Amino acid sequence: MKDAPHRPDLETYIRLREKHNVVPVWREVMADLQTPVAAFLRLDPQPNGFLLESVEGGERWARYSFLGGDTFATVTARRGQIDVEGDPPVLPNDGESPLAYIRRLLEAFDAPEMEELPPLHGGAVGFLGYDVVRELEVIGEEPDDDLGLPDAVLLLTRTFVVFDHLKQKAFVITNVATPGDPVASYREAQARCDEVVERLAAPLSLPQVELELASEVAFETSVDDAEYRGWVETAKEHVMAGDVFQV
Repeated sequence: MKDAPHRPDLETYIRLREKHNVVPVWREVMADLQTPVAAFLRLDPQPNGFLLESVEGGERWARYSFLGGDTFATVTARRGQIDVEGDPPVLPNDGESPLAYIRRLLEAFDAPEMEELPPLHGGAVGFLGYDVVRELEVIGEEPDDDLGLPDAVLLLTRTFVVFDHLKQKAFVITNVATPGDPVASYREAQARCDEVVERLAAPLSLPQVELELASEVAFETSVDDAEYRGWVETAKEHVMAGDVFQV
């Protein structure tokens, strides 16, 4: 991958720190011979790695692919309880709802708008589950939790790799919190970017994977046919009545 200077330069970085509490530092590298999947395997971002593809119209690959895994905090919500690991800028208050905390958490970050960067290059990545809607709408009693999954998980991610498929290049972006010595933090950000670029250029060796395919697959369901059909009929009645919010 071709070398490129770090951006912004140190002078601009210091100036941005005066107005914002998070400033991105990045490098751009050619990626015409690289793929997002190969990059993900090279970076091996365990345990909180992600690869997100942008899609247009639900059927076509869009311009960007987003990789990350260098998280500085994780937020997990389950049945109204919030668990935080790492060092986020704010912590949940006693009795605070997950959505209220997430909103306050995201508002604590103030980063400059950088026209040169892709639309997603920092912040929180994760999911909000179906039952989070109960904080916004009354939709009946909460069912038994038969899967044991969290209602929400967010990864506060410091370093991203973003593929721009249109221009066939990749952005290696690391986000720097502003407390601390500006010159030292800038040099550390440069080093993080350089380390990622080196790993992206490294040879990729994968072990052979052998899969044992079952001849028959057994399926189980938590409801019988009659109960499920009853749910469908009830949903149809709500549709006809015009009072459906979710089905």
